[in-house]
Amino acid sequence: MAMQAGKHGYQSILHFSRERERERERERERERRERGEREEREREREREREREREREREREREGENINKVKIPLLKNLPTNIV
Repeated sequence: MAMQAGKHGYQSILHFSRERERERERERERERRERGEREEREREREREREREREREREREREGENINKVKIPLLKNLPTNIV
């Protein structure tokens, strides 16, 4: 009798131990998934910042081109218009 009670107690301990291990594994998996999502969001933000920097550089180049075009045009206009 005592042997059976001990055996069941041991199985019960194994069951709870396995359950705790499964729970820890689920928690680790959730943390990995969340970390991956955070890293992906950060990469996306960095890509967006880089696109914004590129748009800003493009606007600056367009501004330089506009300035280069305006100066010769102003020189060619009659003086009473300028």
